[in-house]
Order: sequence, then C-alpha cells, then structure tokens
Amino acid sequence: NVVSYSDGLPGAGTGIPYFYLTSLDPTARNALQNDKASFTVSEYPLGTCVKKDPMNPTCSKISLTGKLKLIDQNSKEAEFARKALFSKHPEMKGKIKELAAFILSVFM
Repeated sequence: NVVSYSDGLPGAGTGIPYFYLTSLDPTARNALQNDKASFTVSEYPLGTCVKKDPMNPTCSKISLTGKLKLIDQNSKEAEFARKALFSKHPEMKGKIKELAAFILSVFM
C-alpha cells in the first residue's frame, strides 16, 4: 500500500521514516501482527526523472527492508515524528484522532 511518510522537517531529514497509520488500514493491522516490512521510494518526486513515466526503469527507486516499530505515542520521538509528518502532510493533522492513528517507524 502507498502511505505518507516523513523523515524530518523540510531540509533536515534524519533518514528514519515515520508513518501515521490506523488500524482501519490492513497495512497497519498486518504490521502489528508481523513487523517485517519493506519501504520503496522513487526518485520521481525529486523532479529528476524529467518527463518520464515514474515506472520507467531509468527513474530510480530504492527499497529498504526492516522491522516496523510502534513508537510510544507520548515520547519525545513521537512529538518529533508528529512535527515532521505534519510539516509535509498538513492534511493529516485533523484526521489523527478521527482515525485512531498511531506512529510507526521502520527500524533497519
């Protein structure tokens, strides 16, 4: 499934991806049962693929594998993750309580 993520504030990424997921989504339900995960990022959003189709093999992608970790929702890490996620995905802010969402991170 495609999910939104952030690894930090704009221009200050940490390399640790954070996700807000809800147990209403099968991705999160599965992650809580089996923490193994893969995460693929495309070069396309950077604008370096010019006018190519994002699926064109010359538009690079990277897949990382690891384990999803449920973040303590009251921790400093969770506060950082919220700021990072909302800075890049402000539409999430109003949906969090409504969807009973929680923060996950990929630990590689």
